[in-house]
Amino acid sequence: MVEAGKVTDAERPRRSSPGINLILDQALKLARKFRQRQDEIARKRGITLLQYSAIQMLRRDGPLTVTELAARLHLKHSTVSKLVDRMERDRLAIRVQSSEDRRVSRLRLTDLALERVEGLTLSAADFAGRVIGHLTPKEQAQLMAIALKLAAGFRKELERLPS
Repeated sequence: MVEAGKVTDAERPRRSSPGINLILDQALKLARKFRQRQDEIARKRGITLLQYSAIQMLRRDGPLTVTELAARLHLKHSTVSKLVDRMERDRLAIRVQSSEDRRVSRLRLTDLALERVEGLTLSAADFAGRVIGHLTPKEQAQLMAIALKLAAGFRKELERLPS
């Protein structure tokens, strides 16, 4: 019988070994370095990493409203509104009023924006694919299984955090 308020062994998360913490720490450091490198590359082209993401989204999906762009970038409307203002200021985009509804404007890229990203690939997915390519197919499968378990554990532990 378990006393009220006591945590059973089955409910208690297993403690990780120091080696696992080192691995996770290294992964986070490498991810930060990759993000810094992405930012350096974008800045050499005269844009920010966020502008690069917006430009790529607009290239792929066509003219979008600020609200649509915010949803696709998973950012707040106010953040994207400021981003769009800066892109207009830097002549990377223009707002074009909709012919169907004058209250709506869509963001269109300028030739300058397209020039800035010409031949530039800063995709984390592409980079990760190349990194994973250094593993054998068996190692890739093992890594995938571990990553899925970690993601599930991450979600579970996030739910356990106090509100």
